[in-house]
Amino acid sequence: MFLKYIDLMFAKGRLAVCNKHKFYLTLIPKNLSSSAIYFILKSDYPEIADKIDASSPGAIHKYTGLILVKSLRLDSSYKKIVVIRDPFERILSSFYSKFIFDAAWSDSIIKPVARFLEKDIGSVNFRDFVFFLQCHPDEWLDAHFESQSRFMLFEDYDVYLPLHDKEALNSGLKRFGIDLPRINVASERHVPNTIYEYSAIDCPGLPVSELWSKCDQRISLPDASTMLTNKIRAAIYERYQEDFTLLRKCAT
Repeated sequence: MFLKYIDLMFAKGRLAVCNKHKFYLTLIPKNLSSSAIYFILKSDYPEIADKIDASSPGAIHKYTGLILVKSLRLDSSYKKIVVIRDPFERILSSFYSKFIFDAAWSDSIIKPVARFLEKDIGSVNFRDFVFFLQCHPDEWLDAHFESQSRFMLFEDYDVYLPLHDKEALNSGLKRFGIDLPRINVASERHVPNTIYEYSAIDCPGLPVSELWSKCDQRISLPDASTMLTNKIRAAIYERYQEDFTLLRKCAT
């Protein structure tokens, strides 16, 4: 059953269906959606999928409309699936994706953050970004930064899959005969080949201009252990409490 307060037009734009494997999947930005869309296209529209550049999320998302439900009269025999991501990992991934790797095309996403902070774009850092998220409700944010709970369409799902636990994720998918390709263009562009020591650096305070430079030089960027300090974690936990509740519903 759909949530009572859900906008049905919003639901139709977020609910994908795979007829071959008989499941409905709620699409959430930064939660394996490109891989899922490509898999469903390969399953139900192979002649179209074969012509798509599978390494390009942009090329894949052009065909999202094909796999969305045409009617909200759902088949009760189909399973309802949702992929949930660790909020800490999702926010850091969103920052790297939209502020570092895809900064050129996501300029419209970065500018409001810089404007709010009264900073130049290049001087914004991860700590600033988290502060910006704390100060704004979901409806004011880009979809990649909104709470995952905002995308929930049903009162309950048959399966909650944890993106952070690869073993549990893959075993959960295989129960439905699903083998998702991992489509992550950003990681392909970020292949570190230089040793760089971050232990004594205020990583959340590194401006994006410096991170852009390191990315261009193919220097490894700070990982979650250095970017997600205790204060940053506390701020993200407070901001995305409902998402942590969803995470606990995942089988581990």
